[in-house]
Amino acid sequence: MTGRARACTGAAVVVAFFAGCGGGGSPDLPPEAAIDTTPSRNLPPEAKIDAAPSRGAAPLAVRFDSSSSSDRDGRIVDSRWSFGDGSEDAYGVVVSHVFAAANSYRIRLTMIDDQADKARAECTMTVLPPVNECPAFAAPVAVGTVSDERINECSGLAWSRTQNVLWLHNDSGDSARVFAISGNGTLLAVVTLSGATAHDWEDMAMGPYPGGGDALHIADIGDNAASRSYVRIYRVPEPAITGATPQNLAVANFDSFRLVYPDRPHNAETFMVDPENGDVYIVTKEKDGRSTVFAAACPANGAVVTMHAVASLVFGVEPLSGSPLPTGGDIAPDGSMVIIRTYNRAFLFRRPLGGSLADAFAMPPCRVPAPSEYQGEAIAFAADGASYWTLGEGANQSLYRVDMILPAAP
Repeated sequence: MTGRARACTGAAVVVAFFAGCGGGGSPDLPPEAAIDTTPSRNLPPEAKIDAAPSRGAAPLAVRFDSSSSSDRDGRIVDSRWSFGDGSEDAYGVVVSHVFAAANSYRIRLTMIDDQADKARAECTMTVLPPVNECPAFAAPVAVGTVSDERINECSGLAWSRTQNVLWLHNDSGDSARVFAISGNGTLLAVVTLSGATAHDWEDMAMGPYPGGGDALHIADIGDNAASRSYVRIYRVPEPAITGATPQNLAVANFDSFRLVYPDRPHNAETFMVDPENGDVYIVTKEKDGRSTVFAAACPANGAVVTMHAVASLVFGVEPLSGSPLPTGGDIAPDGSMVIIRTYNRAFLFRRPLGGSLADAFAMPPCRVPAPSEYQGEAIAFAADGASYWTLGEGANQSLYRVDMILPAAP
């Protein structure tokens, strides 16, 4: 999958800048980096790396591009790439490289201008195991407690792509509001959707907003009686969370659209958004474990869309053993993985390169660690896709993180 690559950049003479090749986070200058302070009238070039895809399964072909680099008082005469996998260096503004094995690779770009001054940018490329292999994950780790008394029945989680913010909402019975917390469970904000209705909010996902940027997708899809003629999704441009004290915000600028099942009403608690195109997916919650995955192409504001079935999953028996009831799910930010949880298990589906989400559900599922939680219904990938997070219902619940295990960058 291509994902949405962001540049990792660095600018200075012999200064290294470390980040994921796909962007995200605020990299620190490594302690071994040094700055050449020799006086020079020449300004050094500024080195920037763009990589696409920014993450994926081995063998992974990546296109590296340095064309956004610049030299303010001259021109760049040489661009040299090192890929960290023992291969020969490559030269050129745009180069391609295939990573054969799963690992974390340190990519180095060295640029020389017409006065022989240098700049270097570095980033880390994560290559996942082949799609027919299951990635390894560490045991769940409790990273904090969600102690605000208003958060007492968490049913959906979504990590921000651009802020260090984890979004969540309560199950039915709460008002139309979402909460922003930090990675240790501290409350950052309460955001009310003015004019919205919380009939039975069951899940949420981060996804693209049609007008640009990211949006919270809040899924009012619960239907225990299987009687609703349609379900509703609220699509909210992600609010900016600032300030040291918890904020109380109200937003009225959001979309909504209605989804209709093609056969009959269903109860559901699992909702996902494809990060590449904004298509939406619902996994039904059936008492016998025979769930259907329904999909709709990215709906327009105010649309009423009849979904179509793209896959069938049977929970409660191998290979999806354990509870027969799916309660939450998410798609990795680069689109390469899908995770679905039940009350006591979690399963990962790998998406083939260039394949649809339906193709992912046709792959053998990987059972991945799930913490023991009271009424566990919420799960979400982190912004870098290197971990997933869970939170159970009830007051004062532990927030869990589960990290993917990959070798360190060479």
